[in-house]
Amino acid sequence: MDRIRGMQDIFPNESDKWLFVEGVMRNCAETLGFGYVRVPIMEFTDLFCRSVGDLSDIVQKEMYTFEDKGGRSVTLRPEFTAGVLRAFLNISKDTVLPAKFMCFGPCFRYEKPQSGRYREFFQFDAEIFGGNSVAADAELIFLAKSIFKELGIFDLDLQINAVGCPECRAGYRDILFSYFEANADNFCDICSERLVKNPLRIFDCKNKICKKICEDAPHTIEHVCPNCKKDFEQFKLYLNVADVKYSVNSRMVRGLDYYTKLVFEFVTRVQGSDLTVCGGGRYDGLSEKFGAPNFSATGFGIGVERVISVMESLNFKFPIFNKRDLFVVSVDDFSTEAVKLVIKLRAGGISADFDLVGRNVKSQMRFADKMGYNFTIVLGPEEILNNKVEARRMSDGAIFTLNLDENSVDSFYEILNHGGL
Repeated sequence: MDRIRGMQDIFPNESDKWLFVEGVMRNCAETLGFGYVRVPIMEFTDLFCRSVGDLSDIVQKEMYTFEDKGGRSVTLRPEFTAGVLRAFLNISKDTVLPAKFMCFGPCFRYEKPQSGRYREFFQFDAEIFGGNSVAADAELIFLAKSIFKELGIFDLDLQINAVGCPECRAGYRDILFSYFEANADNFCDICSERLVKNPLRIFDCKNKICKKICEDAPHTIEHVCPNCKKDFEQFKLYLNVADVKYSVNSRMVRGLDYYTKLVFEFVTRVQGSDLTVCGGGRYDGLSEKFGAPNFSATGFGIGVERVISVMESLNFKFPIFNKRDLFVVSVDDFSTEAVKLVIKLRAGGISADFDLVGRNVKSQMRFADKMGYNFTIVLGPEEILNNKVEARRMSDGAIFTLNLDENSVDSFYEILNHGGL
């Protein structure tokens, strides 16, 4: 049976990479004071329509939306921010601000699958609520930089842009509308609708003609108010103090309607093409769309599949998490003795295994070698009688003799972690 297009199966030889990347992300975030949260994989559809924007590509084309058995419209989350904010608002009265949250898990968008892009994709998400200065935005950049450093990704272009607050954004929209209106007859049907409701979303369009029209459109950064400009300059000052290199991309607006003031992306190059591995920005005022008081908020998301693909292109050496310390080969009727020894070793923290399908000794040895066990021991009548076993290191055939007594676990541990590996 085939898996659904755009989804993926991840087996042990690949899952080690995921475990490592997730661990690095969580450790870096914990160092900066972020607490781990988990939010539902499914929310009411209205949550995303209000936050992401009903004219965004995500809402119009990409969401997995359906009715549950109660007749309610629900959606598999296309991104984390809306759900994390909803969860935070439920506890905000009892939360000391600023609150720093991180989470990790799958998101879903009905996009065309291609290299590094899936319909089920995994994200690491970081959010700061109640950080009303640009220091909170800088903190997110510091977190992202520390993550990429630990993952061995250094060739990054941090692109930033000022997109304005609700006050100056209104004036920019009028200017943008005037520019786009002169080209209205050339727009695709979707952008014709966007022109009236939200001309900013025209920048999302992949249509070649629409993209061409956007090339000469007014830049957001040229039309922000003095306060937004001051914040943007202060943000750049934080980056300069921390020696974080950046470039200003005045065309970047991001694909979500809730962003205000500042947006940013980390971009790298893989096989000659630009690849965005992290994106985010500030979204003050989004909480008001949920009927709650206004909270300052900023956050980002990192695409895990994309990060792993970049690390693979750099030949990063991933650590192995799937331990295979020792395989106990049993002779004839001594399988129960093998089980007893394996249970004892496991209780002592040693990854030990035994034959589950009734193979002969030769087949068990081949299996252990194929699966990559570090050591094997053969347990038969002679070993039981003498209360001794020989541990064979599979990499070079070296032999270590061990006693099967009350200290056997300590002896095995010593060999495995010092003399053996």
